[in-house]
Amino acid sequence: KLLGSGKISETLIVEAENFSEKAKEKLEESGGKAIEIS
Repeated sequence: KLLGSGKISETLIVEAENFSEKAKEKLEESGGKAIEIS
């Protein structure tokens, strides 16, 4: 699970099984994507 503490300074595309809501928000705000995989 990816958690949302810290800052994102680059555009990232991250694949993980789970994201916290805050992590997903931060990724999308920086122009990136949060892709859930199983």
